[in-house]
Amino acid sequence: MKTFSKDEINKVIDFLNEEKVLALKTDTVYALVCNAFSKKAIENIYKIKGRDKNKPLILFIKNENELKKYVSSIPEISKEYIKKYWPGALTIIFKSNDKTLGVRIPKEEKLNELLNKLQYPLFSTSCNISGMSPCMNANDVKKNLYGKIEALWDLGDCIHTKASTIIDVSNNEVKVLRIGDIKI
Repeated sequence: MKTFSKDEINKVIDFLNEEKVLALKTDTVYALVCNAFSKKAIENIYKIKGRDKNKPLILFIKNENELKKYVSSIPEISKEYIKKYWPGALTIIFKSNDKTLGVRIPKEEKLNELLNKLQYPLFSTSCNISGMSPCMNANDVKKNLYGKIEALWDLGDCIHTKASTIIDVSNNEVKVLRIGDIKI
């Protein structure tokens, strides 16, 4: 498994541009990420995790202005949560055409730097085999996913121990789907 150091952001960009899946630290847990427009990379995330393809991935975007590109509407009720918790550990589910889409602006500094340099958003999911605990550091990734993923961007240990809180606003009301570090 190739390991990129904290300062190798340009190599990380090149790697993702090759439609590959990368493990990296977020502001919650380590995640598997890929180019959100690469069908090949998206299929690979599901294969690596052994994840049911009916379970959606989360879209990481660089800023709030990007949100309008990917969702059908931004309900008024969601705006207070966006203002209070983004960037941060809150995933919000919006309507996106005839489906729904979970979106998040992460708070992790290097991940934000990466998102700002990329020409596309990233799809993400927790870095683990489905049903197992998420990886919290580079050693966990190496131990649990060795031979399954090609690369890791080692950004140190995660500070938090829970995945993001998830709320659904797709029906113009707030429905809490998962409680993480943010209590709603």
